[in-house]
Amino acid sequence: MIYRAAVIAVVIVVAGVAWISLPPVAPAEEEAPPEPLSGIQSGVFYCVGSGAGAETAFQAVSGSASTSLISIIDSNMVVDTVEITTERPATAMFKPPGQLFTGGAVVEVEAVEAGASWINEGPTRTTATTCYAEPRNAWTIYGGPIGSADRLVLRLMNPLLSSAKADIRLTTEFGPEPITELESVGVPPRDVVEIPLHEILGQRTMVKVAVDVTDGRLLPAMVSTTPNGIATWRAERAATDWYLPTVRVGDVVGDIAVTNPRQEHVEVEYTGIDSSGVSGQETLVLEPLGHVVLPATSLGPVVLGSRISATGPVIVTLV
Repeated sequence: MIYRAAVIAVVIVVAGVAWISLPPVAPAEEEAPPEPLSGIQSGVFYCVGSGAGAETAFQAVSGSASTSLISIIDSNMVVDTVEITTERPATAMFKPPGQLFTGGAVVEVEAVEAGASWINEGPTRTTATTCYAEPRNAWTIYGGPIGSADRLVLRLMNPLLSSAKADIRLTTEFGPEPITELESVGVPPRDVVEIPLHEILGQRTMVKVAVDVTDGRLLPAMVSTTPNGIATWRAERAATDWYLPTVRVGDVVGDIAVTNPRQEHVEVEYTGIDSSGVSGQETLVLEPLGHVVLPATSLGPVVLGSRISATGPVIVTLV
């Protein structure tokens, strides 16, 4: 069941806080963002997806009247596009047909306050992963273990019309693991490539992946498939302000996890957004290296999205 996998993902994030709190390495110099697929939006979000076998949907949320464009990319092309216009704050969702879909999506939202995620549906629970709002040249993902019956893959999504390349570096409980075939990994235009880490590494208790983009644009995610379900990790960079869509499938609503990666207290303001505006607001204090899960419905039964504002950088994920 996906619920258990989601819990695993949260535990790994908490366990990885010690790494996150170390003095950061200066990031590679960033280039200008790539051109979007169309000109309607003020925000572009890149959704890597979780691959075949996952019941995946792509979702956008806007804090005002807006037009959202969800473009599905796979096999070197845009295979489908859905445009949704709303007259008020709302959620737009699209689910590619079938479980054999392996691609990702580019979500464009006209509203200034907006967000996007990809959602994996399970029989009793959903998990969601926030889509990237900006490309970078250097990424780090703190992921989970590899068991004897597990499948752990690194997904690399190229949203542009030109090829991309990256050098992949792996670190496990044994330290750095140099793998020559992970140097200069190529990804075709508008496609997603999967690297089977479970085949390369075998069983491990911890896997950290560094992706150094050397050409073009790439967005990474690590996906674990176990007998208990699917868990997805994305590269996170701590920030003080976050906008997230509410994950809702039927009567099941996802929650929001907030992690403080620093050795000092952080005050967090949690604001819910519904069709009439702000539905409610809570303030809490996170301990150094603290972690909390916030129920999305605690600020109202029909919350469309949430805003997290903190006095210091925090890491926020949908669970």
